[in-house]
Amino acid sequence: MELGLTGILVAFAASIALSKVLKIRVPEPVFKAAVVLLVFTISLWASTNGVAPLIYSMAVSVAMLALLVAVLIPLGLLVDNDSGVDRGGKVEVRADPLLLSAIATGWLAGFLLDGTYSAIISSIVTLEVYAVIIVTGLTVAETVSTDTIRRSGALAFKTVFLSIVSAVIVGLLASWALNLPLGVALAIMLGLGWYSFTGPFVAQAYGPVWGFTAFLTNVLREQIAFVLVPLLKRPKVSMVSIGGATTMDNTLPVYVYTYGEEASVVSLIHGFLLTLLVPLLESIVTSAL
Repeated sequence: MELGLTGILVAFAASIALSKVLKIRVPEPVFKAAVVLLVFTISLWASTNGVAPLIYSMAVSVAMLALLVAVLIPLGLLVDNDSGVDRGGKVEVRADPLLLSAIATGWLAGFLLDGTYSAIISSIVTLEVYAVIIVTGLTVAETVSTDTIRRSGALAFKTVFLSIVSAVIVGLLASWALNLPLGVALAIMLGLGWYSFTGPFVAQAYGPVWGFTAFLTNVLREQIAFVLVPLLKRPKVSMVSIGGATTMDNTLPVYVYTYGEEASVVSLIHGFLLTLLVPLLESIVTSAL
């Protein structure tokens, strides 16, 4: 069972419309509980796919993601004029204990489970994502308007540009610093968090070891978004870029959780556009290099 782009957009739009018509509002504790459950299940799923079989792949993945963060933060500071948006209170640079606990327990549970459960967990994640997308739509309905989309659209396009530019820069740096084939390094980074597509695609183009590395790098990219977004909060454009294509589904609730309800529009547009662009970018890289 896989997430469908059309299904996600329909669920999100329908839940917003339903909330506006029926005036349905999801209590914040319910929303937070749904987010924490989703983060736990995704973390569990990531660990059941295993990182132990290829220690080299793990090392490459961590190094590339460290480069990504090192590149994104200063780039974000250059292009992000927003002073930072949170839920109205003073910004504290600390990790959210609920999300960190969900990640830690999810990874631990995944290591204890047999890998044969991965397909079942994948289906559960799909159902949870749809559920959270609906809850998110019901939660953000009051803030979604033509004016919000107009104001958020500029930031969304800025984050898309930053996501692609940073991926290319990191790919070039990783190829040089880690002695990776240029095509492999670029293909891994231009997966932009879409691990279910990037892993098999890179494996077909460059072999199973690189396919696993691409899969793992993009899974971990999603995981670090869960940690860094509530921890650092800004520059906001960098934090949205870190989530990659997952900002329209798996990590979307984390942005709403951290920045407030208007962040849903930026995150959705950013993730949607990257989802459209990833297959094109990957095809260009693998055919040219």
